[in-house]
Amino acid sequence: MEQAGRSSGIVSRHWFVRLSPMVLALAAAFLCNLPAEVGAAPTRPHAHVYLLRGFINVFSLGMDEIAAELRRRGIEASVHNHLAGRTLAEEAAAGYKAGTERPIILVGHSWGASEVVGMAARLGELGVPVKLVVALDPISDLVAAGRVDRMINLHASRSRVTAGPNFHGNLLNIDVTNRPGVGHFTIDKVPAIQSLVLQYVQSALRVDAPAVHPSPNPTQAAVSNPAHEQPRTQ
Repeated sequence: MEQAGRSSGIVSRHWFVRLSPMVLALAAAFLCNLPAEVGAAPTRPHAHVYLLRGFINVFSLGMDEIAAELRRRGIEASVHNHLAGRTLAEEAAAGYKAGTERPIILVGHSWGASEVVGMAARLGELGVPVKLVVALDPISDLVAAGRVDRMINLHASRSRVTAGPNFHGNLLNIDVTNRPGVGHFTIDKVPAIQSLVLQYVQSALRVDAPAVHPSPNPTQAAVSNPAHEQPRTQ
């Protein structure tokens, strides 16, 4: 009886040893022939809205409110200190070239508004286009550069953005001083201005979407092209 048991065990192990290579080969063949979608799905391109706050990171909390609403609408948005502008430009360029972040949209207030104009210029140097830039009352007059579909300066203190020789796109300067409650430290928090920014972003992300035209009419519109056309005042 004991001998029979040992014999049975030897036979079982014998068959297991013979079957193991066959099982492994079949498993390998099965795994190699799995359809591509069973593996890790490739990352699809998605829009990314970068929002930059102003001085010492505390006077532009309207950026957080806009970002929260964008996320609620299914649009990726992140809020940053304006001092991170150059690093963010490098990161955005890397994402764009990797095919994961497209298109790129920039929104900023005060010092952050000045920085997003600078980010667009840096991205242009890196060969990366920007879909939309919205500057909320920059701290000073600025000269734009880069490849930007639309750059919109909503200003409450008469700070203008003009198209430099290396700017390619459409540029608008819009005076919003007559809007209720609008000032340099409040422009980002005024619901009407926030709503306008959200409209600009969603319009930029829709193919063939009609342009958003606020009221009052823009005080200045500029179109720059490879021929380095200078701004024109309407």
